[in-house]
Amino acid sequence: MDSKRTGAHPGAAPLSQRHFEIIFNAIHDAILVLDADTQRILHANNQVLGLLGYHPEEILGRDLKSLLMEDDPGALNEAQLVDGVYGPVRMCCASGTTRSTDVAVAVIPWDGQPALLYSLRDVTERTRLEDERARLIAELRNALAEVKQLSGLLPICANCKRIRDDQGYWATVEQYISQHTEAEFSHGICPECRDKLYPELPRKA
Repeated sequence: MDSKRTGAHPGAAPLSQRHFEIIFNAIHDAILVLDADTQRILHANNQVLGLLGYHPEEILGRDLKSLLMEDDPGALNEAQLVDGVYGPVRMCCASGTTRSTDVAVAVIPWDGQPALLYSLRDVTERTRLEDERARLIAELRNALAEVKQLSGLLPICANCKRIRDDQGYWATVEQYISQHTEAEFSHGICPECRDKLYPELPRKA
C-alpha cells in the first residue's frame, strides 16, 4: 500500500492491528473500522458506547447502514475508499434516539487488507442550533414578505377623501389601507364630530 495513502513514513514498521486498537481507544471521537468491500464493522472503540449507546461488541459484524437513519441510508456511500469529512450524518442510537455526527473517513491497513476508518464526532447540538437558526431566518423572511408598506404619493379626493388605487378605482381610506398593509380598523368618533352630529349629548369634561 502507498505510504502516502496510509500516512506511514518510508521504511517505518507498519502499525499492527493491536497498535491501532490502543490508539483508537485513546481518541475522544467514536471510531469504527469497516471492511472496505462489505461495509461491515470490524472494530469499534470504547467511545462508541458514549455516543451511540452500544457496547463495541454489540455492533461488530453489523452493516454500517443499520446504524444510519432509514431516510438517509446512502449518506456515506460516497465515502467508500475516499478520504474526507462528511456530514452531518444522522446515526441511530441503542435507545432509539438519533445523534448527528460529522464523519471523517480514511483508509488504513487492517489485518493485511485495506479498511475504512470512520471517526464519528458528535455535532448534535451544533446541528440543532443551525436548524433553529435556519427556521428563524425562514420565518423572518416570510414575515418580511407579508409586510406591505405604503410609499409615494397617494391620489386622494379633496372632498370625500377616497383614494384612487392602481387600477383607477376609488376606495375609502379604510379599504385602501387594509388592502395595502396589515392594519385593521376599529371605529369610534372624535369629540369634534360627536359635538357636530350629536349636539344633544352632554360634553365630556
